[in-house]
Amino acid sequence: MFSGVRAAETVDVADPVLRSPTDVILSVERTAICGSDLHPYRGEWGDPGGQRPGHEFIGTIVEAGRDVRSRRRGERVLCSGAVGCGECPACAQGLSAACVSGMKVFGIPMMTDYPGGQAEYVAVPSADFSLLPIPEEVAPEAALLLTDNLATGWQAAQRAGVREGNSAVVVGFGPVGMCAAMSARELGAWDLFVIDPLGSRREFAASLGYRAFDATPEAEAEIVELTGGGADCVLETAGRDASMRSAVAVAHPSATISSVSVPSEPYSAEPSERRLPTQRFRSSVASPQRAWPQLIPRLGSPALARLAEIFSHRLPLARSAEAYALFSERPDECRKILFDLTL
Repeated sequence: MFSGVRAAETVDVADPVLRSPTDVILSVERTAICGSDLHPYRGEWGDPGGQRPGHEFIGTIVEAGRDVRSRRRGERVLCSGAVGCGECPACAQGLSAACVSGMKVFGIPMMTDYPGGQAEYVAVPSADFSLLPIPEEVAPEAALLLTDNLATGWQAAQRAGVREGNSAVVVGFGPVGMCAAMSARELGAWDLFVIDPLGSRREFAASLGYRAFDATPEAEAEIVELTGGGADCVLETAGRDASMRSAVAVAHPSATISSVSVPSEPYSAEPSERRLPTQRFRSSVASPQRAWPQLIPRLGSPALARLAEIFSHRLPLARSAEAYALFSERPDECRKILFDLTL
């Protein structure tokens, strides 16, 4: 729970209860900190005191409402970080982000009143739509990434139009950027470039076979030269004004720029003014339910083989204060944190 700005602590709270007959209660097995959780932690969205964060979690159903049809008690499941009603035309297509009742995100009061899943137990609304049984062959780390980051990265690459033979640049190599780069490779990008100011992230990118560059004008110019005038597809995942400027700078005049970041600061007018009329720009958030049937059959592919390495730290939930401080203040040491409640 957040007790204030940059203050996280582990506390005892009442067990969640079913609010609707379509709800279930999960016993959480593993959960993770998302970059989006840092916005309330840092006070960027107001005082976070009392908020219970976490929209990336997997677990086992321990109680189900009477109107839950396709899920059952004892089933091990992953939960979409984005929750819709499950009944409207958008949800029927898996587009939880476009739900007519409004997309809900666990643990963010401005988007739902359901507490987050960084807890021993969590209530999940619209369970038939929100949950997916975890196939036996899917590792816990991959299942956890399917709740948000991998689905987001996948849809970033899709919306950028990545296809066989393309050149692609990922601007911002945090966890979503890592998933976006892996997804772009899976979709067929031959020349894959990463831009990030952190040396440790560039080293990880290089170990995956991507060409990694610092976030400098000189690096942007080099990428433009190497791609023969700019990349075919650019994926912006950092949510900063500088990253958006870089995305525009390295894009070919006919490129598609796909942004899936939650902005951590206001964008200036400059990137929009520099974009060419021939360039396409797509900004969106992910609908994990839409991505699941596309991604799960691909999890054994070479491009996605190192998903588990995105998690650099595995900690018990009791160390949440340490975990948030580490993830927020020392990103060069920490790619992503997994809370393991089985420890």
